[in-house]
Amino acid sequence: MNVAIVGGGLEYYNIVDAILQEMIEQKGVYLFSMLCGGPDTIGAVWATNNGIPYYIIQGKTPEQKQKNLLRESDFIIFLLSDSNQPLKNFMMEYKMTGKHGTVLKI
Repeated sequence: MNVAIVGGGLEYYNIVDAILQEMIEQKGVYLFSMLCGGPDTIGAVWATNNGIPYYIIQGKTPEQKQKNLLRESDFIIFLLSDSNQPLKNFMMEYKMTGKHGTVLKI
């Protein structure tokens, strides 16, 4: 299972940690990898702190990276603010794939 965290920064680490710990403990999801945009993102930091492998999404343009993330992810945590229309559009595109995720309004 490939998990990604989209939007927000390290200030939301504790919130993301609680969601991922719930996935692990209550839902029995133990085997997953983290997909992220770079080594200093919230996903990469969480994965490093918890011994989970992470992979950086590849693509020459933001659009290619987004397309690859849609294809490769199985679960996305969206940290969504009202002012981030591109992220809202990406979330809607992800919902249309039928995959799972969660949205946190920040």
